[in-house]
Amino acid sequence: MPTEPSTPKKCKRTCVLTWVRRTAAGGQVETERIADVTWQQRAGAHYLSYEESVSGDTGSVRTTLRLEPLALTWIRHGLIDWTHTFREGESHTSRMTMGSQAIAISTQTTHLQVDIHPDGGRVTLAYVMMMAGEESDVALELTFSRSDRTARDSSRKDSPTLDEIRRRNDALGPYLPRGLERRNGGPTDIWTHCNRKQGLSGC
Repeated sequence: MPTEPSTPKKCKRTCVLTWVRRTAAGGQVETERIADVTWQQRAGAHYLSYEESVSGDTGSVRTTLRLEPLALTWIRHGLIDWTHTFREGESHTSRMTMGSQAIAISTQTTHLQVDIHPDGGRVTLAYVMMMAGEESDVALELTFSRSDRTARDSSRKDSPTLDEIRRRNDALGPYLPRGLERRNGGPTDIWTHCNRKQGLSGC
C-alpha cells in the first residue's frame, strides 16, 4: 500500500533527485542524479521541479513531478510540452508536442508506490508504454532527499547509492508484464531514443 505523503518541515526546499530506469528490451539501465531540484507541497500533493537543458537547441524544459498517494503526474513545459499521469491498474493517454511535431503516448501502469517522509522520498513505477506505434516495458525508481541531508548523510544507509538503487530497481522485474523479451523485433526503446535526441532525462 502507498504511504500517504507527509508534510515537509518547510513548504519549499531544495533536494537531490536520482532516477534509475530499466527497459525490458535488453535489460537496458539508465541512471541520472539531478541537483537543485525544488521540492514543495501544495494541496495534499508534493511537487519536484527542475530545469533541463536541451542539447542542440536554444532553450530548456521545465519538468515537474506531481506526487500523490496513488498517482504520479509528469509535467513538462518549454521546448517540449507534455503532461501524463500514471496510476496503478489504469491506462492513460496524452500527447507530447515538440515544436510542430506531436506524438501520441499511452501507458498501462502495472505498479506504483509512493513513499514520502520529511527528509525525502521514493517512487517505484512499472508500466507498458505505446509510443509512435512501438510498445515497451519500463521499470523506474525515483529517490529524492534534502540537499543538506544528502551532503551530511551521503554514507548512511538511508541515502542509497546508484548501485543500491539499481539493485532495488531490478526487483521490479516481476511487474513487467511480459518479462525481459524483446518485443516485435522493434527498437530497444523509442522513448529512450526520444529523450536522448532531446538530451532529456526521466521516464
